Amino acid sequence: MKPALRFIDSWTWIEMGTKYWEQPMVGKFFSLMLFGLCMAASAGCSRSSDNQTSSATPPAPRVDSSPPTPELLSALGNLGELVVSSTDGQSTALSQFADQQTLVLVFSRGYFGSICPFCSTQMHALAESHSEFEKRNATVVVVFPVSQVDDKDRWKDLEASILERLPSGQIIPFPILIDLDLKAVDRLGIREALSKPSTFIIDPSKNLRYKYIGSDPADRPDVQTILQQLDGISKS
Repeated sequence: MKPALRFIDSWTWIEMGTKYWEQPMVGKFFSLMLFGLCMAASAGCSRSSDNQTSSATPPAPRVDSSPPTPELLSALGNLGELVVSSTDGQSTALSQFADQQTLVLVFSRGYFGSICPFCSTQMHALAESHSEFEKRNATVVVVFPVSQVDDKDRWKDLEASILERLPSGQIIPFPILIDLDLKAVDRLGIREALSKPSTFIIDPSKNLRYKYIGSDPADRPDVQTILQQLDGISKS
């Protein structure tokens, strides 16, 4: 709790000063002493509060503490069997992104009449931090789940929602792939409507090093958490 003196504002000091000049000489002397003590106490409280703030530890990285299911481990251990589509319709195995680099695999929620604002915010943050992933020899891949053929081009809505947040002329630095019929989503066991927002980190040896499966649309790790996990991998 912050000390009460912390909240003494400038108007209170002015009011105290006005009353001081209205007092007889003895009263002025004691009022002046009280005024000085209050000022010193207020400054001390301010320094104490600042010190407490500066020494506060940063929040712990977000962790999905639930153990990975056997189907999840099996699917991510066989990335060659997780086949999605590129935006031009070419079949693409996710294993090709994890041969030489650590793969940061991010599943968006898909299309629900519009693009989820939490998805576009997350993808924008990933795009802005692209250089930080490169420094850590990691590549980001985003998967856009689609249950109906009519929605297979809705990835363009996601792309547009990311681009409108980026500086003019900047491109999205990672691929957006399409999981038509939710085949990859079902292999991973993350279906909910279309897909739960999910993030997986797979090292070049195809080992799952981190997972976060959101419990609601807003529940997903921030970029700093992902980078911290990648730093831990590089040190191991």
